[in-house]
Amino acid sequence: TVKKDKDGNEKEKIVVLRVSEYIDRVFEFFLKQMKNPAVFPQDDFSYFPCDFRDHARKLNTLLFRVVAILFGNEHKSVHTMARPLRICLKRILYYSWTWNLISDKETDCIAYLVDPIRTQYFKDCDALREYDSEAEEAE
Repeated sequence: TVKKDKDGNEKEKIVVLRVSEYIDRVFEFFLKQMKNPAVFPQDDFSYFPCDFRDHARKLNTLLFRVVAILFGNEHKSVHTMARPLRICLKRILYYSWTWNLISDKETDCIAYLVDPIRTQYFKDCDALREYDSEAEEAE
């Protein structure tokens, strides 16, 4: 949380939250950003801002952290939703790596889940490159 001191300077204040409170705050922030026309254009004829990648990287990192928290803390919902959450994690990671939206440092917290997905991602990328080069040669 960012607060201003008596001189008007911004100071970061670390706030300890329960998992559910953190997730609520992340989604509130996410929705606020989605409604912000300076970040996400609200009509079909507007362009995304030049710094959109920075916004996308922050939002994507927060979304990844929510999933990582659920897995890392072995939240009770993980056991009942293990398969859908793993699919969600895989899609977030594939999207993140494709568009370079997340650092490896962020994924270290659940490396035991991320590493096999990363291995599969690079195999899929290699297969796609091979397919593309074969298609170019056929032309």
